[in-house]
Amino acid sequence: MRENSSKYMRIAILFVTFMFAGNSQGQSLAMKLKLNNHIGDYPLIIEAEAADLAHYLEAHKAIKIGSSIANFHTIYAPQNEVQELYKQSWIKRIEDGLIEMRPLLDSVRILNNIDSVHAGIAPLLTNYKGRNILVGLIDFGLEWRHLDFKNSPNDSRILGLWDQNKDSIPPAGYSYGHLWTKGSIDSGYCRHSANISTSHGTNVTGIAVGNGNSYAPNRGIAPEAKIAFVSLKNNAAWLTNLVDGINYLFRLADSLRIPAVINLSVGSYEGSHDGRDASTE
Repeated sequence: MRENSSKYMRIAILFVTFMFAGNSQGQSLAMKLKLNNHIGDYPLIIEAEAADLAHYLEAHKAIKIGSSIANFHTIYAPQNEVQELYKQSWIKRIEDGLIEMRPLLDSVRILNNIDSVHAGIAPLLTNYKGRNILVGLIDFGLEWRHLDFKNSPNDSRILGLWDQNKDSIPPAGYSYGHLWTKGSIDSGYCRHSANISTSHGTNVTGIAVGNGNSYAPNRGIAPEAKIAFVSLKNNAAWLTNLVDGINYLFRLADSLRIPAVINLSVGSYEGSHDGRDASTE
């Protein structure tokens, strides 16, 4: 969303990933079978007629079937039967299900040169840690008491937390939700709750702006940025609520006379897909 009349830089970013995958598909099947004897049954995904699969399983009872969705099936075969499965003409498609998956958030700063940016390594003339920038986040739930979102125990980096689900004291210009100010957060009066089902925003916020107060090696991308958060109203009107949240965050940045970056960890397949929707414009 953009507003050309503002003289302060505004950026809204759709961010939808926390997990990176590493895989070993480049290895030959024989090599993978040799290296992975410890896993027991070998996972495969096949495309085949259900009747053909059922007929084959009658003679190969050690093969276990997981899910069958139309003509696609997950199967788990003993190591000594995998090679034979690849030879079956009734299987239209067969794919290896043994792909290594691992989180890499412990190394993402290094792999993306974030540590170099934090240190101001040449050719940079200074370091960059988000100073004098407002990072706004629109998500579901924020643990506002987390040490990574504080400068000190009674000095929060969060300048505003708009919980759109709690109708009480909304931000100026709006008729719903409750705005918890920095004063209410610093005093501990804030009653916003980020329970286990709605704390996705805490994880995203930590990645974006955590300062490492709780554990220094896991500091975020912009550890010195100012923070504002919108806990999105969870209803069928979420798109209009999203637009309201973006507008609130940019207006807050304008009032502070600082640039803003907004992270949106939400999205939809609906819309024009060309940036011409009313909500995008």
